[in-house]
Amino acid sequence: MGNSASGTVSVIDGATDAVTATVKVGALPYVVAANPTTNKIYVSKTFSNTMTVIDGATNATSNLKAGIQADAIAVNPLTNKLYLG
Repeated sequence: MGNSASGTVSVIDGATDAVTATVKVGALPYVVAANPTTNKIYVSKTFSNTMTVIDGATNATSNLKAGIQADAIAVNPLTNKLYLG
């Protein structure tokens, strides 16, 4: 879940609904999508042409240029391709 005011994403345990971690991703996280095959989580940011990629195993982050402000993200876990719109 993206927390726009704090520039973070909350990691929630699906079994207990408890917040287990908070990951800093930068200003105004907007759309979140996950690839269950690679265990990567993609976070677009409002008014930014970048995305933050979170490693689901370690919560380590990296950034990539998106080229556009992504209002929608789709992940194909069979091809490991990410689609932005």
